[in-house]
Amino acid sequence: MRFKEYIENGKVKQSSPDLGQARSLLLQGIERMQDVKSLHISEQNASFRFESTYESIREALQAFMAYKGYKPYSHEAVIVYANEKQERSTDTG
Repeated sequence: MRFKEYIENGKVKQSSPDLGQARSLLLQGIERMQDVKSLHISEQNASFRFESTYESIREALQAFMAYKGYKPYSHEAVIVYANEKQERSTDTG
């Protein structure tokens, strides 16, 4: 599914850019990643560390979405948004 379909299906709302939320999400993602980097990884806790790393990346991506005026209601929408942005940047680069 393409990102515009998430908007059409109501899984992403489009509004004015929310710079406060963007900043908050980005800082939260950075802090979460710093926390993960400081923790020991073992076979027993690796899945928890992976989950925290994923959340950190998702928060950072969602920060960029808030900056552009998008509010996702689906983790999948965040990934599709990032993938489409990456595709466009490599197409023009």
